[in-house]
Amino acid sequence: MTFWLKLDSYPVARERAPLFSTWVDKNDEPLRVSVVGRLVVSEMVAGNRMTVCRGPEVKLGDWLHIAVVVQTRRRAQELYVNGQLVNARSSGQTAGSKATRIWLGRHPGFAKSLDGSLSQFAFYGRALSKDEVKKVWSAQKPK
Repeated sequence: MTFWLKLDSYPVARERAPLFSTWVDKNDEPLRVSVVGRLVVSEMVAGNRMTVCRGPEVKLGDWLHIAVVVQTRRRAQELYVNGQLVNARSSGQTAGSKATRIWLGRHPGFAKSLDGSLSQFAFYGRALSKDEVKKVWSAQKPK
């Protein structure tokens, strides 16, 4: 998945600004992307393990391109920011879910919604390569 983010304010202490989540219930949330503190964070749950990829600090008011690539065969996730790989983690287990809901900018388990904007959200039926992520990032920046 790829998308652009512009954050207007940071979440307060111990809260997160939800960007994306697949969700069934509290025990089945295979992928979540949010801003925690001032950092972009991607969390993937596979089996009983949570794998966390932390990205860079988000600057208020600036557009930031985010891509999260799930490598099913390698049992890993990759976090890209502005076309660059910033973190990659292996879960050791294959991700699977009965998730039927997608949440953008909010989350059923969080009190706060995103204070900012999301643009050009895209899902892909396969894992994008590094070159493809870079091409999507360079194609168009929101105004």
